[in-house]
Amino acid sequence: MSRLRYALFVLWLTVLVIGCRASHGVAPATTVPRRVTASPEPTRVEVTDTPTAGSPPTPRPSPMTSSTPALAAAAIVPPSPTARVSTTGSEMEVATCCGLLAWVDDARLLVYDTRPEAPAGAWLVTLPGGERRFLASRFGLPSPAGIVALPDTPEQRTTVVDLEGNELAVVPTGGALSWPSPDGRWLAWLERLPVRTPSSSVNRVRRLWVAELATGERRALLELQAASLTWLPDSQRLLVAARSPGGEQPGIWLVNVQSGAVDILVRGTFLYNVRLSPDGRRLGYVQAFSGEPGGDGLWILDLASRESWRLPVAAGFRWAGSGDALWLLDPGEGDHPDALVLLDARSGERLRTVPLPGQVLNSVWEVSPNGRWMAFWRLHDQHVVAVELERRASGT
Repeated sequence: MSRLRYALFVLWLTVLVIGCRASHGVAPATTVPRRVTASPEPTRVEVTDTPTAGSPPTPRPSPMTSSTPALAAAAIVPPSPTARVSTTGSEMEVATCCGLLAWVDDARLLVYDTRPEAPAGAWLVTLPGGERRFLASRFGLPSPAGIVALPDTPEQRTTVVDLEGNELAVVPTGGALSWPSPDGRWLAWLERLPVRTPSSSVNRVRRLWVAELATGERRALLELQAASLTWLPDSQRLLVAARSPGGEQPGIWLVNVQSGAVDILVRGTFLYNVRLSPDGRRLGYVQAFSGEPGGDGLWILDLASRESWRLPVAAGFRWAGSGDALWLLDPGEGDHPDALVLLDARSGERLRTVPLPGQVLNSVWEVSPNGRWMAFWRLHDQHVVAVELERRASGT
């Protein structure tokens, strides 16, 4: 296997891990209120200047006063037994293989394609017209600012390009998957460290780095067990499902990229499918094996009020354009196609059902930031298909 194909395979697995849902189903529940107390004092990480070459310093934890108020529980309203069925809008095949896809913004989708008549690599597809532009031979993660971070494992770096394919910056990241910030100013990545973990089910110990693209300055923020990152819309904070290098303080961390301060939003060992709403108002996550009656399931956290509530639904979800509604994937039985079910994020009420043109492969499906479009990797032909969801079902 060539180095390029090996790098593509590793990147494919990484992106699938980021986008995959948890497989733990949750039975419907009646009203089960839950009150979550404020987490203990989180950790502030002091960051010193880091040279652009050589090993970075080890961040030093120091006490920090927590400003997190107590989390209030909300009553769970069981979803209605039926939902109104609607037809989909336009449907379009946008790639013939691979299942690598990421939304740049509301109307532009980045996919990896290998059509015989065109170069293999990352293609930018504009919807609804379907215009296609070849971007690069490698796939990377985009930012709504109009840039894409393309990791290059053999060269141990990440190249940042604009949507015309013009090179803007080259950052020595070790070839790690890199997340560009929403404003296009920062790049964040996780450097794998040579630390052994007790189990293959535990995330590797990594060092969190950020780089300012305009200046090239790189800084190491902290070391942690983690696999992926999510930028908040303010481009100043990162959301990470993490724990300390020794396995302590498991939960969902909020990391300030300027100071390195860590605020632990949710504490829990088995937290999955952590997803921030496009407007940055709410956080959804799935908790499993909590050991508490009514503790497992899909939880919603309002980041401003720190109020938390549980929805009596299964785990696989995506936000529907804002923090007000979310889509669930309802798998079809046998050869029957899957469907999307739109739920109110507060009450759990079922609002709408949209049948899909096929079944989703490996839980690879994403909704555009405004909730208008959904793209998924189809099982029967392994093509990537984009489906237009009706505007009034977008949750905006």
